[in-house]
Amino acid sequence: MFADIVVTKTATIAELRQAVEAVFSHMPQKGPGPHVWGKFCLCYDGQKLVTEKDYLRNYGIKDGDQVRYL
Repeated sequence: MFADIVVTKTATIAELRQAVEAVFSHMPQKGPGPHVWGKFCLCYDGQKLVTEKDYLRNYGIKDGDQVRYL
């Protein structure tokens, strides 16, 4: 499933994660509950986005790029 997530150009991994949670919290629950971050994480270009204080720009993420939840 795809959803447009909007964050600032100076956003951190934590801010992206919060934006993802906000979008998907309004959808009907399917599968595991809200505590899935322990098993799955956001990924971009083969890199896991787990260090919450890192900036998205450090990973080369730019407007229009797709981040996956694996």
